[in-house]
This record gives sequence, C-alpha cells and structure tokens, in this order.
Amino acid sequence: MGLAWRRSRDWIADSGRLLTGLLSLNFRKTLFRLAPKKFGCPCQNPSDSGKAWQTSCDAVGSWTSAQRFRQLCPLLKKSPAGVWVCSVDTAQVRPFWGRALGVLAGGTAGLYAAAALAVFLFLHSFIGYPVHYRSVAWPPAWHQIRQARAQFFFEKAEHSFHANLPIEGIMWLSQSYELDPGNYTAGRILAQLWQNTEAEVSDRVYRQLLRDHPAERAATAQAWFVALLARGDFATLAALAWDELHDQPAQSSVWANALLFSSRRTGDTHYLEQAVATPAGLPPYATVLCRWELQIRGAPPAVIRTVLTQPIPAKSRPYVFYYRVERLLHANLAQEALQELSRCRDMLDPSDRLSLYLDAYAAAGWQNILDGQVDKLLATQAGSVVLVEVLSGHLIRHPNPAILAKLFTSVAQHPLTGSDSEKLTAFACLFCAAGTAGDWARQDAIAAAIKAFTGTRYKALDGVESYFRRDTPGLPIEHYLPAMPPLPVDVTLALFEFSDRRRALAAAPRTHAAAP
Repeated sequence: MGLAWRRSRDWIADSGRLLTGLLSLNFRKTLFRLAPKKFGCPCQNPSDSGKAWQTSCDAVGSWTSAQRFRQLCPLLKKSPAGVWVCSVDTAQVRPFWGRALGVLAGGTAGLYAAAALAVFLFLHSFIGYPVHYRSVAWPPAWHQIRQARAQFFFEKAEHSFHANLPIEGIMWLSQSYELDPGNYTAGRILAQLWQNTEAEVSDRVYRQLLRDHPAERAATAQAWFVALLARGDFATLAALAWDELHDQPAQSSVWANALLFSSRRTGDTHYLEQAVATPAGLPPYATVLCRWELQIRGAPPAVIRTVLTQPIPAKSRPYVFYYRVERLLHANLAQEALQELSRCRDMLDPSDRLSLYLDAYAAAGWQNILDGQVDKLLATQAGSVVLVEVLSGHLIRHPNPAILAKLFTSVAQHPLTGSDSEKLTAFACLFCAAGTAGDWARQDAIAAAIKAFTGTRYKALDGVESYFRRDTPGLPIEHYLPAMPPLPVDVTLALFEFSDRRRALAAAPRTHAAAP
C-alpha cells in the first residue's frame, strides 16, 4: 500500500513538473537558440564537455523518473553505459514546441472530458435531466441542456397533474416553457391553464405561440378564440378576428362571424369601418358584411329588410346567407327570414340550416310546425350529440318547457353516441338549456351526470347553477362560463343573449297593481 502511494505521489509530482516545464524549459531553450552566448544552455550541466553522449542533464535532476522527463525533452537518452545523458551537442539543444503543444492540448482535452463527464453524471444521474453526454461535452450542443431541463420540468408537471396537484403542475410547466419556448405543447397547455385565473398571462402566451409557431397558427387562434369567448373578452377577440381574417383565408367565415358578433358586444365599429374604408387583404364578402352591419346597426326594421334582402354578390360564402337569415330573425322579421331560408337552404351547413329553421318557426309563432319538426328529429336522430347542441341552443334563445322535456326524455331513452368530449359538450348544452328554462330538477340531474362523467374536473359547476337560480346577483355570465365544460359557439352566444334579456328584465321598472 505504501509503495503504491509513493508511486502515485511521484507520478503526480512529475506530471506537475511536466506541465510547468513544457512552457518554461522550452521558452529558455528558445532564448538559447536565439542568443546562445547571452542566455546559455538552460539544461546541460556546464561542468561537462557539452558533447553528445557525454553531458549530463541538469533539468532532469528534480524529476523522480528520467523516463517521464523524456515526454518533455526526448534528447535525454540512456548511454550504452546505462547513464542518462543528453544525446546532442550543446549547439544542437533545441525546444520541442510541437510536443509541448500536443501534450498541453491532450491534457486539456482529457481534463475537459473528465469535467464534462462529471457534469453529465451530476445532471443525468443525480438530478435526473434527460441529457446526453454529447450535449455537455460539445459546446455547440449546449442549448440541448436547456431543452433537457425544460423536458425534465415538463415531465414533473405531468406527474403533478396526474397526482391532482394543479398549482405545482403549473409551476413546473411555467419553468419548462420559460426554458424552451419552442415547446408548443407546453405553451399551449400553459395558456389554457392560465386563461381562467391569469387572463393577461394566458393572452401573452397565446400571442407568443402565434408568433413563434406559424405552422400551428390555425389551432392556436382557435384555442384562444374559445378562451376569449368563454370569458367575454370581446375587445381582444375582435382584434384577433381582424388579424386572422387577413392571415387565414381558408377560415375566413369563422373569423368574419367572430368579428361581427364581437363588434356587437362591444359596440365598437372601428374594425367594421376599417374593413369598408381599406378592404385590401380581406375577402370581398367580408367587406360586404361589414358594410351591411354598419347599415343595419340600430336601424328600423324597414331599413334592415331593405339591406338584407338585396341581391347577394356572386361567389359569396355560405356564411353570407347565414348572416342574412340570422340578422333578419334578430330584427323580428321572421317571415322575411323564412323566405330567405327557402332560397338559400342548400347553401347552408345542415346544422346551421336546422338551427335557423327552428328559430324562425318559433319567431313566427308556428308552434305546430315547430313541434312536428322536433318530434321528427328526435325520432330519426335520437342519440345525436349535434342534435342535442342545436336544440339546446334553440331552447336557450326560445325557452319551451314542452320541447325541453321531450329532449331530456329522448336522451334518457337513447344514450348519446360519439366521443367522450362530444358527449360532455352535449351534457353541458343540456345543463344550460335546463338552467335558462328554470327547470332545476333536470339541471340537477344533468349536473350529476357531468360530475359522474368527469370526476372532480368541474367542481365549480355548483357556482354555475347558482347563476341560473339568481343566487349570486350582479355577476355577469362570463364570470361562470370558464367553469363550464366546452360549449359550441352558437350555444355560448345564445347564453350571452339570455344574460342580456335577464339584465334588461331586471332593469325594467316594475308596475304595481292599483289598490282596490
């Protein structure tokens, strides 16, 4: 054990002498070669002859191994007599800078590799980052360490969410996205998680996703649209719709609709006027709709009828026909709406066409036709989630206890078909339809079904029930919508209209019967 220690100690000592000698001895040899008389030979013993194989080396005197010294100066060799001497004359003593640089470079590379290995083991084995050795050792790949840390925090966020620790999960997810903004999935989840409690943070993340991930722009804009609609931020939604009308021509109908109803909710006509004044970059039909909207905003029914029954521009999108019928119904021009429907029915999406017909029958007072149509639909499309959504939206706009009862009976007798998310959306629509009708028993029943279906995911559903029952007066419906399962746009807008009607009714002066 003692011998091994001494050998290790000697090796370490000689290694230190080698590192210093590579520079100092070679530097003094270089000076000697430049000015032999001035500096003198830095390594040969001056008392010897200075001849090859006869002159000893002073520089090796402090080394424990002459053999190791040869890494510094290969001129030291063992004579036939077994003595270590210089193998060249004094005049031929020279530096070995190539050897020095090679040894220094190799030593530095070895130390760097060892240090990188230590860092790698610490990051990978001790902390747990999913990092590779190359990412640590190769400087151009150092950015991968940051990405590995981001992945590590993302996985911790997943574990926290699975363990029902949402606050902890959001914290880890925020760190992950901060380290790696290129992780679209992390950013998208984070924006959705913040949308109810930290709206400004959520909006900032959505904007960053739109900027950094153009390939995912359509999906990002749609997700942000849903979030803004649920919390009633129509000013931001109008700005988003305006941008997307220019950037997503394939989805222009969606964004034209969003721009128009956002403008109605805010009362701001800025974007409508801009579309008419500078239509460049907009689909032509969108400019026409904005002009019509400005003309009918606050106008009497006669003006609305004139504007919305004029010839439709050629090659118009189906949304133009939907807009005309919907606006005619909103102006209580049911007969004109039905006439327009009969002309353009083949241009409309089936669910939009059905929704408009049901609303038109109700607005025109054609109750027998409406009942017959609903009975036929429930008989032929029982279990359809789309039918549940359409009928729920209609019942929110036109409450009808008899039709509501038929719808609930049909759903009870014919289980809904579709994916879990589609079923959940249909249940949420039924919940709102029962709430607007004041049918608390059915609302309680569907709330229990939603809770059984989702577990604790929608614990705030009781608060939404309190809104419909007027237990929390003064708070707008957008305060509750984020706590709901996802709702179709048509149903969400119907709920805003319901909220408007209820506020108007509450603000109306009450009349008192005269005393006898």
